[in-house]
This record gives sequence, structure tokens and C-alpha cells, in this order.
Amino acid sequence: MSPEPAALVEPGELSGEAERRALTRLLEHVEPVRFPAGTSIIEQGAPPSDLILLLSGRVVVERRDSPEAAPLRLRTMDPGTCVGEIGFDLGTPTSASVICEEEVRALRLSQPRLAALEQEEPRAVLLLHRLAARKLAQRLLTTNQLATALAG
Repeated sequence: MSPEPAALVEPGELSGEAERRALTRLLEHVEPVRFPAGTSIIEQGAPPSDLILLLSGRVVVERRDSPEAAPLRLRTMDPGTCVGEIGFDLGTPTSASVICEEEVRALRLSQPRLAALEQEEPRAVLLLHRLAARKLAQRLLTTNQLATALAG
């Protein structure tokens, strides 16, 4: 596995040869993409699109309560995380905008490619969901710590 896709998993996170093969199969179904600094990868309110797995660079996630409102910066995200997962998984309009603070290299997974992967390699899809769930759990812990600090 090249060093870039290794940013998607923590050391020791894969539990054996079967999971390493599943990751290889997953990587065969994603499309490498680059976004220049300042590019909006995801626009709040847009139809659900692709899942974007960050390999390098940094993005800002922001939300507006109305089109006229100033954006509220929700968080900054670094390599090893994914964006677009809410709309991707729920099939709902995107809940926030994602803007590149610097050039971003990423992997894009479309719904049609996910459907093909589900048929061809269910273990790879299971691995994808497990990795995404882990990242979401880490985000939730960070959010809970922030909420506690603000309340205290």
C-alpha cells in the first residue's frame, strides 16, 4: 500500500491479511482527485454527492443558518478523515460546506462505485463503514469535550 492511502488507517487498525486485501479492493474503486486551495468541495444544501477521503491538505467545514448569514466555522479537518459522509450515507442534502484551506489530495468514492463494491467485495464495504464509524466516533468525542468545556 502506498503511504498516502495509509493515512486512512491508524497503525495496527487492520486486523490481518483479509482486511489488508479488503483495503486494496476498496482503493481499486476510488478515484484520486486534487482540489486547489480555496475550492469548495461540498456546498451546503447541495444534493448528496460523493464520499471524499482526505489524503493530504486541510479543509474547513462551515455552515450558514441562512444565505445572508455569516458562515460559522464548525471544524478544520486534516488527512485521514472523510467529508461528505452525512449526505452520502443518508441521501439528504449536504449539511455544511467544505472548503480547501490548502491544496487537497483525496480519494473520491461515488454511489455507483460503492454499489459495485457491495456486489464484488462486501468485506471492503464493511471495512469502509468501520473506518468511517471510527472517524465519526472520534469527532463526537471531540465535540463532547468542547461542549463540556464551554458549559463549564
